[in-house]
Amino acid sequence: MTLLAGLDIGGTRIGVCLGRKNGAVIASQSFPTPQAQAPSATLSQCVLILRELQERHARGETLHAIGAAVPGPFDPKSGSFGDVPNMPRWHGFDFRTQLTELAGCPVFARNDANASMLAEALWGSAQDVSNAIFLTFSTGFGAGLWLDGRLYEGPRGLAGEIGHLRLSEAGPVGFGKCGSVEAWLSGPGIVQQAELEALCAKQRGEETKLSEPHLRTEFVFEVARLGDVAALRVIQQVAKKLGQTIAILADLFDPELVILGTIGIAHYDLLEAETRRVLHEEALELTARGLRIQPSQLQLREHRAALASAASEVQPT
Repeated sequence: MTLLAGLDIGGTRIGVCLGRKNGAVIASQSFPTPQAQAPSATLSQCVLILRELQERHARGETLHAIGAAVPGPFDPKSGSFGDVPNMPRWHGFDFRTQLTELAGCPVFARNDANASMLAEALWGSAQDVSNAIFLTFSTGFGAGLWLDGRLYEGPRGLAGEIGHLRLSEAGPVGFGKCGSVEAWLSGPGIVQQAELEALCAKQRGEETKLSEPHLRTEFVFEVARLGDVAALRVIQQVAKKLGQTIAILADLFDPELVILGTIGIAHYDLLEAETRRVLHEEALELTARGLRIQPSQLQLREHRAALASAASEVQPT
């Protein structure tokens, strides 16, 4: 069967995998994203890991292509990054050319939202759906659009960059804007909200675990589950903004299905009630009534979004 590789480039971690055109992952490995390292050095590290995986798990097989899921903005035609908000050293980096030269095989790259949506259409919840949207909901926030049975990326690969849309004049900062979707609905944005809520709680004389230093997104959800009132207020606000964002997308595209990535996979049970309430309050009644929202199942399996970028382009052998 055709041997493919996947590179999942994230603002927090980078993953490398070997797999097949049918979505099966043979082996994978990940490491923290080196923020201070040049992108070319990071790609060299990825290719070294890839060669080691190939030697251990697919010795003697020819690697046909590498697929990549990368943070947006990213132009799939030129293979270059735009101004990636969480990875400034990657701004303008010619990703595809560099990786092709290092790996010696074709490279097919898409932004992570589009790659994830494609994986859902190939192997996941959207296999029998004509119109669906994937929301990344991680270090950043973007939308992958599956419209009328095909991936829609726009002429420059910028369709679905909803993280840049401003939901409010004030609020946390993300994607270079106060009150943007990404500011409200990303890991760093949730931490900003939690830090502010901790200050407000202190002024009210209210105890909260959010006052601890070096907050992490996961910790905010953990203490919310334990009943921390301040943390629950943060989660309520996040759920409200998620509902507003999905309502905008629902009214624009009339999808049958919205699939949630990373944070939505781990914590949609805490977000669902308020998200649904706001969706029904703000979207057209018929649109909201017919819309399913669910966490991704595929995202629990390592780096299949990256694999999908190659699997969709390579003919089976």
